[in-house]
Amino acid sequence: MAGGALVVTWLNFVPGTRQLAADRPQMPRLPAVDEEVLPVGLGEGAARLRERLRAAPRPVESERNPFRLPVARERAVPLPTASERARSAPRAGARSAVGLGLTLIGIATTETADGPRRTAVLLRRGEVVLAEPGQSLGGGWTLADVEEDSASFRNAAGHRQRRTLP
Repeated sequence: MAGGALVVTWLNFVPGTRQLAADRPQMPRLPAVDEEVLPVGLGEGAARLRERLRAAPRPVESERNPFRLPVARERAVPLPTASERARSAPRAGARSAVGLGLTLIGIATTETADGPRRTAVLLRRGEVVLAEPGQSLGGGWTLADVEEDSASFRNAAGHRQRRTLP
């Protein structure tokens, strides 16, 4: 940085290094433009544009601030009574359906002569499991069907459950 300042100072004050105004090349002067000589139709087009702009609606200041979120008003929700809780309690069959313990994380498709063959890619306690329709998954569960974006399971008690890709 200091070296650059030293070079600039040297070039400005040492005799013979500055370019004099007489040594500089002169830029040619541009001819004066006659404003009355315009291409055909330009004057009429400019007048029509001015008229259209005069009739155009003016922008209006908005009251809404897109950077401020509206204040959400919280509603008090009454707690369910004992009878309501008893009605909404899950049935025994529904509880066993939840016990699947598998997450569908993907579907692999292989093209065969009979059409596409799909394999479900499942996650069970951190372990990746590949399963095809009809394969037993443990705990009484079997992979019933694999579709394009979902897989359905059934257990020995006849309960069914479907997992869909996120």
